[in-house]
Amino acid sequence: MLARDNGNLPPAEPNDNNHQGDKRYIPRWSVKNRIFFQVDSEAQRHEACTHDISCAGVSLETDQDLLHQQKINLTVYLSERKSIKVDGRILWNKKTPQGHLIGVLFENIDPESQNLILDYAFEIKREDLVKHWFKGWES
Repeated sequence: MLARDNGNLPPAEPNDNNHQGDKRYIPRWSVKNRIFFQVDSEAQRHEACTHDISCAGVSLETDQDLLHQQKINLTVYLSERKSIKVDGRILWNKKTPQGHLIGVLFENIDPESQNLILDYAFEIKREDLVKHWFKGWES
């Protein structure tokens, strides 16, 4: 599955009641990419789809009900041929009509993988990235 912009979806929200606007320094990019994950204590790998991604984490769409603070191993595809392997921890799980939207914080992600995500995001969403970083600046 190729990366494609999915700008019509709102950013994933762990708790709509506590959300006061996304003030993250590192933006998230809405994309639908293939992702494989394995719960730390299980042998089975599961396939899912990214909802959005940043250098610090990912939200994914899955039919699996994962537990808060559960550790998982991920293979995130940035394109058909480029992927990163990273460990993560479940921060939130939101039930949806299609299954579950899961928020994952990357743990011990190496700088090379973070750079690959940033390069990838810059390629597909250059204008959004620049707008986010320079938000509020007058031209």
